[in-house]
This record gives sequence, structure tokens and C-alpha cells, in this order.
Amino acid sequence: MPHLFVASTDLKFSDPKSFPWSMGWAPPVQVDTPLFAKYVLAQNPDAKIAVLYQNDDVGKDALKALKSGLGERAARLIVAEASYEITDPTVDSQIVALKGSGADTFTNFSTPKFAALAIRKVYIGWRPLHILAGASRSVAAVLRPAGLEKSVGIVTSAFLKDPTDPRWSDDPAMKEWLAWMAKYYPEGDTGEYYNVVGYSLAQTLVQVLRQCGDELTRENVMRQAANLKNVELTILIPGIRLNTTPPTIFRSNKSDYSGSMASSGHCLVKLWVISGSVDPNLDRLCRRCAPKPRDTERIDLVFPVPEIVSRLRPKAWPMAESQPAALAL
Repeated sequence: MPHLFVASTDLKFSDPKSFPWSMGWAPPVQVDTPLFAKYVLAQNPDAKIAVLYQNDDVGKDALKALKSGLGERAARLIVAEASYEITDPTVDSQIVALKGSGADTFTNFSTPKFAALAIRKVYIGWRPLHILAGASRSVAAVLRPAGLEKSVGIVTSAFLKDPTDPRWSDDPAMKEWLAWMAKYYPEGDTGEYYNVVGYSLAQTLVQVLRQCGDELTRENVMRQAANLKNVELTILIPGIRLNTTPPTIFRSNKSDYSGSMASSGHCLVKLWVISGSVDPNLDRLCRRCAPKPRDTERIDLVFPVPEIVSRLRPKAWPMAESQPAALAL
């Protein structure tokens, strides 16, 4: 049975050789985390990095990808690592230990609940450069519970429009989404990022079903999911299109979150830094990569694809044409 568009950053859901009926959707940690590493190196080549991660495959993969992005300097620059279990009540002791390492850069590879706890604790007496996993950038689920004032300056990433960002207030697609929420999910939080994720997942599935036509077999559903061409979802940040092909797993030809197989031969990344705004009551995510926390200048970081992708792309898998092809967007 097709297991489509899993909202996970675990690359295991994009392994058609082992799981030919499963297909991921969110950019995996193996794609964007090395780019966070490059951002850190661009800001401070001698950074002292502390890492918090969940003790599971995704957390360990994020740590591994960070080290890959730092290259031979990883052993010198990463001065402390701490993991937590999903059953832990807090991460206070981990943050205290990481702070005690003397680190000036904190990479927060936590899931939403623990990301919020970490943001709150880090704010007390420790102000490192704070890198936050894109999967935990939700205003409603993470930043607001942690405290918006405690989130200013955090560097994160995105590939979907954020409903709390004023830049999209007059965007037709965002207005359409808000109208859809009011009609079909009035009790839902329009500030919740994952409501946007779910809507985009549904749009992707609609496109697959359209391409299937009247042939709604399991094999054809997988075939069409693996053959999306320049699909523009309304809530994707402008310029991002979904492209899938049977022999590869990377998601888009241009992505604000992580980028991938751009035809220009570059991987375009537009990091976001949570910024203080004129109106402190606005839940605003401001896109910029300048080091000054309140500077709202937008800077695009461009890195060559080969040195990133060559280490991440899995080998092509043998697959007969009659078999379903599975890959992630």
C-alpha cells in the first residue's frame, strides 16, 4: 500500500530500495544541516559549537550531518555534545553542561517540545549563536511557548510561507488558506506551522491523484508520485517547485529550506533569523543572514551543490520499470 509524503526529516522514509512503498516529503536533516554548518563557519571560523540532539536516528543523523558539513574542523570546533530521551521531563541539565563547555554557538536539533524548553533555558545567562532545526521553527508550537522575546536572533530555515509573517498578509494564497481554515477547521490555530504543512501535503496528494487519472492502482499512484514535474504548491515560498524522478530523492530545484538539484549547479539557501520588529506584539520571522540580530537585510548564501550532494545522495537502486518507484519530494 502506498505510504506517501511522511512528514519526517528521517532519510529512511526516502529509501526505495528498503521501503519501496514509502515516500517522505520534508527535507531531511542530511540536506540542510551541512548548510547550517557552512553558515556557522561563515560567521565565525573559530566557533566553539555545542550540540543538543534527540537520542534517536534523526538526532544522530543531524549530528553526523553537522560534522560532515564542518569537515576536518569538526573535531576541533564541536566542544560539547548532549542528547536527551523523549521521556525526559526537561533538558535543563543538558543545557547547563553545554553552556559550561564555553561554547559560543548552540545547534539545537531538538523536536518541538524540547526545542521550546531549550530556547527558554538558553536565554537565562547564555546568549550563543543559536541554530534551530527547521522542523522546530513553528511559532505556535515552539517559539510562542518558549517566549518570543527569548527567540530573537535564532537562525532557522523554511520552505513554506509562515502564516504569522506579515510579509504574506496580502498574499492571495495565504488568504485562500485562511479562508479554507475558517471553513473546514475553524477551531484550528492559524499560527500553527504544521497546519500549513498538512495543507501542502494534501495539495501534493491532489496533484498525484490528478496525474493518475482513472488508473487508481497502487502501482500507478507510486509511479505518479515519483514523476512530479515543476509542481507549484500555493503555500511554498515563491520560486520553489516540486520535482521528483525515480532514481533520485532530492526534493526541489530551488528551496528556501535546503535547496537541492538546481539546474544552475548551486544550492540556494535563504536562512531566517527571528528578529525583533517595530511592533513587539507581531509574531514575525524575518529572513536575513546578517550577524546583527535586528538587521533585516536579506542575504542569500549560495553554496556549490557537488560538495554537499555528492556526500548525501544514495546510490541509484536497481528497479524494474514495472515496480513502484519511491522517493521524497
